Amino acid sequence: MASTYKRHITGKDGEDKAVAYLQTHGYTILERNWQLRIGEIDIIASKDNVIYFFEVKTRSGLKYGHPFAAISRHKRYIIRRLGSAYVANRNLSYRALSVGAIGIIRDQVIILPSIDS
Repeated sequence: MASTYKRHITGKDGEDKAVAYLQTHGYTILERNWQLRIGEIDIIASKDNVIYFFEVKTRSGLKYGHPFAAISRHKRYIIRRLGSAYVANRNLSYRALSVGAIGIIRDQVIILPSIDS
């Protein structure tokens, strides 16, 4: 049980770091942990009329691999579906939509604004 709690705290801390990074780099945070029955989007942000749907993965080190390696093709598919539902639900206008990833390793933030392919 303690390791589950530690993972939750590590994940929350990573998401907080990701939000701070995005805000510092000109993104507007629209939602955090937005969910439907099929899944959840960690961070929804916008910048330059593009809406980004970010998956955040946090690691204390590389013992279990790079954070981006944990984002499967299926997870990207689910995020795209959720993103489409979010935009339709809010009736938002935008220039583009993008599924992105943010990896946190200790205090290092690595962002990939697009992992759509």
